Amino acid sequence: MGVYKYKQSIIVRSDLNMPKGKMAAQVAHASMGAILTFIEEVGGEGTDNGPIYYYKMTVPEPVREWLSGDFAKIVLKCQTVDDLLALEKQAKIQGIPYKLIIDNGTTVFNKPTVTCIAIGPWRAEIIDEITKDLKLL
Repeated sequence: MGVYKYKQSIIVRSDLNMPKGKMAAQVAHASMGAILTFIEEVGGEGTDNGPIYYYKMTVPEPVREWLSGDFAKIVLKCQTVDDLLALEKQAKIQGIPYKLIIDNGTTVFNKPTVTCIAIGPWRAEIIDEITKDLKLL
């Protein structure tokens, strides 16, 4: 295991040759999306200024530790959409948070396209086991 006890890994498809700005946006979507999986809408009400929605966030201990620490992230690369889907399956089996990103295809791609996945935040040794064969982006 590396320096960090908890971390998040974001894995990007290298076969898409995304422009740097597009890739940065997709990575940000994935990272935030994995955290948002813990937020649940619990109600709302109308006001003169429009609707107000209420949410609750139930956070497992590894995620809470990561949020109160240094937000360690690592960005890795894989070759194909099948690689990302295999990583998604492993994260699901391990029961750890993840977010697979499907770009809507309105700017760079001409159709909806799976671009990346965030795995974690979670215990680094578990994420490392899932991503051990991947290289840094």
